[in-house]
Amino acid sequence: MRSIAITPEGYRSIKEPVRIDFCRDLPTVLVGKNGSGKTNILSALEWIIQNVRSEIAPPGEDPQGWTAELLLSTEDLAELFPGRTDLPEEMPITVCAGADGRIGQIRSKELTALLREELHAMTEQANALEHALDSYEQQLAAIAGDDDGIDPVHCFAATDHRGLSTNYGMLCLRLGCTLDRARELADAVQRSFSGEEDAFSLAGLDAPFGMLDAKVQPFRLTYVEPQLAAFEKRYVTVDRTNLRRQIARINKKTAAACAAIDEQWNALTQRMKGLRAALTNEQTMFPRDSALCPLIRRIRAIGRRCLFLRSENSAVIFKENEGRQQIYRQDASHTILAVYLRQVYRGDDREERLRQLEKGEMPSLSDEETDAFTSYLRSVQPQFEQGMIRDITVERAERGELSIVLHENTGDTVSLDQTSAGRRWYFTFLLMKSTLSPGDLFLIDEPAAALHPLAQKAVREELCALKRAGIEVIFTTHSPYLIPAKQHCVRFVTMTDGGTAVAAIGDEEQMATLRAQIGCDGDDVFSLQELVDRYERNAEEAARRCYYALIEKFSSIEAAASAVG
Repeated sequence: MRSIAITPEGYRSIKEPVRIDFCRDLPTVLVGKNGSGKTNILSALEWIIQNVRSEIAPPGEDPQGWTAELLLSTEDLAELFPGRTDLPEEMPITVCAGADGRIGQIRSKELTALLREELHAMTEQANALEHALDSYEQQLAAIAGDDDGIDPVHCFAATDHRGLSTNYGMLCLRLGCTLDRARELADAVQRSFSGEEDAFSLAGLDAPFGMLDAKVQPFRLTYVEPQLAAFEKRYVTVDRTNLRRQIARINKKTAAACAAIDEQWNALTQRMKGLRAALTNEQTMFPRDSALCPLIRRIRAIGRRCLFLRSENSAVIFKENEGRQQIYRQDASHTILAVYLRQVYRGDDREERLRQLEKGEMPSLSDEETDAFTSYLRSVQPQFEQGMIRDITVERAERGELSIVLHENTGDTVSLDQTSAGRRWYFTFLLMKSTLSPGDLFLIDEPAAALHPLAQKAVREELCALKRAGIEVIFTTHSPYLIPAKQHCVRFVTMTDGGTAVAAIGDEEQMATLRAQIGCDGDDVFSLQELVDRYERNAEEAARRCYYALIEKFSSIEAAASAVG
C-alpha cells in the first residue's frame, strides 16, 4: 500500500483543506516564507497519524478533519481477497476521518463493491441468528403459562445454564436482550452502507456487541412429581412416562436451538471483535474469510510510525515551560535519550521512563542499560565526525543527569550540549533515522539549518535515500542546498486571507519557461515564490500580468500555450 496524499483541515493556520501529496520518487519538500504555516502542516500530519494508530488521542490541538488517499497494490488485493481473479492491478481508496479523528469512512467504487459482499454475508449471519432465536422462542412457548400467568402443567422445574432455578419470565427477558443485540448487529451492518453509494462507513461497527454471551440462553427441564391435593388424586391420572418423554423432547430441541444460537452469535461477535481490534489496533485473530478487518488494520498504517524531528531553533526561542523542565527540553542529551527510549529501548518500564522525561525528570539507568545506550550511540556516529571523534561515552553528573560526551582526537572532551547546534542536530537526525523502517513517515522541520552547505547536500542525499528505501519523508526548508535537482517534489506554502495554502509548481520545463518569461529572477526554486505570492494575493492581477507578458513574448496566446505546455 502506498500513501498518495493526506489532507488536513481546521488546524491552527490551516483553515481550509490543504492537500499534502507524497511524491513517488522523492521526499516532499515544503518551502515558503516564515509564518506561512509549514510547521503547522507537519504538526497536523503527526497528530493525524498518531491518532489513527493509537487508542488514545495524542495531546495538543486536533484537526477538525482529514482525508487520506491511498493506493492498494496487486499484492495488497491478492492478500485481502485470495482466489479472486477479477481484481485490478491497483486500487485507489480514500479514507476519511470520523467524529473522533480516527478512520470513519472508506470511499472507493471498486473496493466498496467487494466489501458489500462481505457485509452481505454478515447480514445473513445476523438473520440466521435471529432465526435460531425464533426456534428457541418456540421452545419457551411450550412451557408458557396461560393468559393469567397460571402454569397449566405442574410437573417440571426449569434450570438455567448454571444449573440454578429459573422461570419462564426470566428466560423471556434474556431472550429479548439477545434478540435486541442481534437486531443491532444487523442494523449496524446495514447502516454502514447508508448514504453515499461508493462509501463504507465504520461508525457503529465498533460498538460493544459482545457484552452478552449466547451461552446464557440454554435452559433445561426436569420432571417433578406434581403436588396434588387428596381429592385431586382421585380424579387426576399422571402419565409419568409420557411427561418425561415430552420434557426430554423439549430439552433436545432447546439444546439444538441454543447450539445454533451459539454458533451464529460467536461467528458474528468474532467479526465485530475483529473490526473493533482493527479500528483500535488491538492484537487479535481475524475471521479467515474477512477482508474488511485486515483492510482496516492496513489503512491504519497511513504512516506505520511517525517521527517528527523539530527545529532546534524554535525549541530554544519559544519557551513553552519554565524552570527545570525547560532546561531539559533544551538538553540535547535529554532529547536523544527520549528518542532512544521511544524507538529502540524495549524494557517493560519504557512508558514510565518516557513519562518521567515529559515531566522534566531524568530517569535512572543501570550500568548495563547505560552501556547499551552508549553502544547504540557509537553505532550511529556521524560519518563526518569519523576523523574528529575518537569515542562517545555517556556520563552521569552529581545530580543524576545523563550527558553524552564526545572524546575528540585532540584529546579534548566536550559535552554534546556544549558543542555546535549543527553537530547536535546531526546526532539527533542520525539516531532517529536509524530507527526508521519502510512505511514510516519522517517529518523534519528545517533539517540541517545549522550545517555547512556541503553537509546540507549530504543530508539531502540521505533524505532521498530514505525515500528510495520505502520511508515517506516530508520536510520544510529555506535552503536551496536541500532542494533535489528534480524540483517537482517541491510544494509552495503561502499564507492567504483564508489561511495556509499549498500549491505545486509543475515540471521543470514549465518552471524554466515561467521563470524566464514572467520576470522571476534567479535560477533556484525560491525565485518562484514571488510569483506564487502574487497569485495568492490577487489571482486576477497575477493572471493579467502573465497574460500580457506571454503575449508580448509570443505574439499570440496559442503560441504561448504551446511553449509553456
